[in-house]
Amino acid sequence: MSTCSASQHGILERIANYIDEKTFFTALVSITFFVLFLFLYILHAYTFFGKIRIKDCATPTAPFGNLSDVIFHNDSWYMFLRKHYNRLRRKKLEYGGLYLFFKPSMLISDQALIERLILYQKENDEIFDNLISKDVIQNALEKMDPIFEECNQLLTREPYGHIFYKFFLNTSELLFGFIVDEKYLQNSIKEITSSSFKKYFSIAYSCFNNKNPYFYVKASIQRELESRKENDIKQNDILQNLSKVDSTAIENLSEIFIENIFYSTLSTILCLYELSQDDTIQEELVGEIRRLFAKEGKMQFEYLDRLPYMDAVVKESLRKWPPVPVEVIKNEQDIEGLPKNKNILYLLSIYGIQNHQDNFVDPEQYDPDRFLEDNVKETLFLPFGIGPHREIDRRLTTLNIKLAIISILSMYKVTIKSGYHLELDKTKMYIQPKNMPPLHFEFINH
Repeated sequence: MSTCSASQHGILERIANYIDEKTFFTALVSITFFVLFLFLYILHAYTFFGKIRIKDCATPTAPFGNLSDVIFHNDSWYMFLRKHYNRLRRKKLEYGGLYLFFKPSMLISDQALIERLILYQKENDEIFDNLISKDVIQNALEKMDPIFEECNQLLTREPYGHIFYKFFLNTSELLFGFIVDEKYLQNSIKEITSSSFKKYFSIAYSCFNNKNPYFYVKASIQRELESRKENDIKQNDILQNLSKVDSTAIENLSEIFIENIFYSTLSTILCLYELSQDDTIQEELVGEIRRLFAKEGKMQFEYLDRLPYMDAVVKESLRKWPPVPVEVIKNEQDIEGLPKNKNILYLLSIYGIQNHQDNFVDPEQYDPDRFLEDNVKETLFLPFGIGPHREIDRRLTTLNIKLAIISILSMYKVTIKSGYHLELDKTKMYIQPKNMPPLHFEFINH
């Protein structure tokens, strides 16, 4: 005891030799007050839900709140929220509190509350409704034959993931009306989809949101707009349909362009993965495609509405593997049944909603027939979330998947290596396989 005291006294003496007593005392008081302030701040922040009588989903830990496992990649963002959504449903709770760092957020599990949020969001998405028209799609389809041919020729020679990415980049450039450097686009997608501290911090605190991922796409749009204006050019594409051209519209179009390519590529891979698991489903789909095109010939836009089984297959893929597995909503308007505090974020586990047994029978089973029966509630099928881009994302991604599937299944049977088990990547914000499924494309002799 005396040895320890003497040692401590010696340390204080050595500090005193370098710092005068007044400075030392001031520093000690400052540190004490800082630690006390930090403790009180954490206590105040992490008792937020207790004060308004909302049950926490889990106990938070400073400084990450409830995100420790997600940030350190012990769990994925979408799976983490799906687990808590399932627990809330099991306990019959309408919602539960979560902390994104120190930001209070509410995970909504009650379907009536979710429907109110959807209704509010619908009032704010009309700006994008007219961007994609039948004429725009048909105009692009008439120019796509070389893209289809290149994709089919390369499928057995190069990694299919890159081929699909190039396919959707090329089709998107036709639909949107501008060209983007592939290298910069890949960097943008990588930054947007990565699961990182910076990414989650910007979700919690939007003032730190990074717009750099869209810089190169925005620059491409600006160049194309200037060229059209200078040369008095009009095209039949999405860019031409922009009703209002300003920095916000260009940024939104940049986001939609990147989302379209990323969602289409990933959703097509997961759809083909499911088809490779079930010959019966694949054969029925191939039969529907062949019957239509044997009768009608070359692809036309209206033919896509005459493929009901194709529509069901795509919807079932989007249900099981939603491109937007989590929706984060700012509390900007009073919603009946939810707290009126504007500091709260609302979270929806789309992945949880679409894979819960109360919402879909045998949710883990891939069953396109559920969408043929026309009894799927619209507010339970939200693969693109409920944000302002959801309708154009749905239309573009669905169109792209259908075009890719028609092109591939017209020439190939899709199989998969025996014994393969799909493992999801915990280091990504979106649902992605950790490794590409070992799909094999077997040429069909007609």
